[in-house]
Amino acid sequence: SLLKHALTRRLLLGGIASASLALITHYHSQPKMLFGWLFSSDSSSNQSDSSSSTHAPSPILSDVFAWGNGRRTDRSDYLAAYPLFEPTRLTTFDGTSSPHLRKLVFGEGVEAGIDFHNNLFIWPARQQSSSSEPNSPNFAERADVRKIASGVSQAVFAGNLLYFVTSTGSLHSLPLRVARNTSGTVQKVDLPADLTSTTLDGPKDVLQISAGEEHVAVLDKNGTVWCAGDDTLGQCGQGANGRTTFGPFDQTTLSSSDPSQVILAHPGLRKIVKVVCGGNHTIAIDETGHAFGWGNNSHLQLSHSDSYHRFTNPLMASFDPIPLSHGTLLLTQASNQQIVDAAAGRDFTVLVTEKPGTSAETEVFAAGVNKWGQLGIGEFSDCSDFEKIVPLSNLQFQSAPHLPTIQTRIEKIECGLDHCLCSTNMGLLFEWGANHLGQLGNKRKANVENPLILNSLRDRKVIDLSCGQNSSAVVLHPLPPAEIERRNTETTLG
Repeated sequence: SLLKHALTRRLLLGGIASASLALITHYHSQPKMLFGWLFSSDSSSNQSDSSSSTHAPSPILSDVFAWGNGRRTDRSDYLAAYPLFEPTRLTTFDGTSSPHLRKLVFGEGVEAGIDFHNNLFIWPARQQSSSSEPNSPNFAERADVRKIASGVSQAVFAGNLLYFVTSTGSLHSLPLRVARNTSGTVQKVDLPADLTSTTLDGPKDVLQISAGEEHVAVLDKNGTVWCAGDDTLGQCGQGANGRTTFGPFDQTTLSSSDPSQVILAHPGLRKIVKVVCGGNHTIAIDETGHAFGWGNNSHLQLSHSDSYHRFTNPLMASFDPIPLSHGTLLLTQASNQQIVDAAAGRDFTVLVTEKPGTSAETEVFAAGVNKWGQLGIGEFSDCSDFEKIVPLSNLQFQSAPHLPTIQTRIEKIECGLDHCLCSTNMGLLFEWGANHLGQLGNKRKANVENPLILNSLRDRKVIDLSCGQNSSAVVLHPLPPAEIERRNTETTLG
């Protein structure tokens, strides 16, 4: 009761239930109970996409909130508030004279969005300022929004290219003029006057696409994986071909206009159902719920600490798919877990698992670099094997104290370079990791090692979420006023 009272009071003060949530989930391992009556009781989020047709679909209201990519004025107090580092509604996409977006996509210095009519738009990005600055652009507004294509299902940025997939499964690319300084930081992106894209050879009937810093992975309906872009560390899965796994590494690049098929030669690998790109590594999940990875492993983001050691027997890069090692917590025969989702950042990997037949319950694991708390395990030490993110695993939800609990699962998870964002089927948003550029939108710059609930958006249904390198965004459905009032009443009465 004391924990419940403390958590309730924290919410009433407008804070985020970080320490309380971590304390609850850490000391109650079977099962983890989240005091859900303080939050939403919605059973699910409406995440269906409207398909393009000759008849315009009924208007669908959505709000786009973005934060991060910040520019701050340094202050002496590390915990000092930055009042403008918070989720900001992008008024440009209010649907009056511009599209209602269902997906926001981040690039370096540029952004894109797909609306409910499956039109793809592109525009220059803006930085979020930590405090009011005279004559600074309004972060809530986007200028020079231009339409690229129709009938688009997915889009990603990789390097100086925008890749997108159409509803017919064809893959296209659009080159961007990107100006960088001597350190490689993007200074300016010029959108070409001619936004005509190129249809790429190779992959047909594309189901999914994912991008890293300089490479892209494409999955077709047959389970074949294709990659293009930087392959210096094996992130395109083309085999060693005489290259050493511990360096030095020679610069290797595959054609961006002609993706190459990944060599999926591991005997334990079955048909691939999802691909995910980290900074310089790639993860694939097969139909049996096993995960394989290739590319950069300098921080054991592909794990395998039981087989390799970074000093005595290094596997700094894997040019062929290898199974992600499971450690003592993950995917042993006793636990009978299957991987159902994954996300990856610059030098780390996050996996979501479930037990077959119990799809309502999920667990989350992470491995790799943890300097900014991006593994969400309650500390800042790197992990050479997958460790459970306790606050996000085996969640239970209770809409009111007198009602039964409901198993809560992770619905979607995304990673930036060093931070993460995820949503549950009950509409809760969690975030953790690096925060020095406002990536977590909590008006602070302190990095966060435990998943926090993003309480400021708790009155909305989640349609989609996105992470850029140092940015975050969610696309939301507004709830009816009666539902918002009900939630506020339950929070007050706790």
